[in-house]
Amino acid sequence: MAERHFTVLRIQGEGSLWVSECIISYDGAPSFSVSIMEFADGRVSHETQYFADPFGAPDARITLAEPMPGREIRRQHS
Repeated sequence: MAERHFTVLRIQGEGSLWVSECIISYDGAPSFSVSIMEFADGRVSHETQYFADPFGAPDARITLAEPMPGREIRRQHS
């Protein structure tokens, strides 16, 4: 069984719509996750999840990139 760790970066929402951003690590390999959740009667009525492997900024955009708190900007390898 894979070793899993979840790090919640942010949860934000209001009323019936909430969004969470997390880093999910499976056996030490991180993946970024965003979940959009809709609630009705105190329960999740719909959820959409997006996943992405970490990637660096391409050279053409490195000067435009800003790190999120606690992270650093990596260059993308071509």
